[in-house]
Amino acid sequence: KGEPPEGSADSGSRRPDPSAEPLPPLDPAVVQSIRDVLLSGPGACKIGNITSVFTGIKKGQLLQDFVIMRDDSGIGIDVIAVDEESGHKFLASMPPTSAGSAKKKKEKKKPKRSDGD
Repeated sequence: KGEPPEGSADSGSRRPDPSAEPLPPLDPAVVQSIRDVLLSGPGACKIGNITSVFTGIKKGQLLQDFVIMRDDSGIGIDVIAVDEESGHKFLASMPPTSAGSAKKKKEKKKPKRSDGD
């Protein structure tokens, strides 16, 4: 008595966590397109640059074909690279600033004074 019918929303059955399901591999043509984009530059870029162009792609899918690195010295962005060497070079070329310190620097800027008034 008091038990909800089987299959109802209150039966305690849960939908599987979508993040727990294995992600489908990327189409080889998409992998090659992403590789072409990366190689048109230094071989690496911010992962957001890729996911904004190739919509619907998940980071987990990229891990199957590319190197993903995290920039922990600055604002903590993820970088996608064709190989570890390219990823390290890209990270080394990034300015070591955080979002907070960049904002503070902007606020501290004083207006230029004109000489000759």
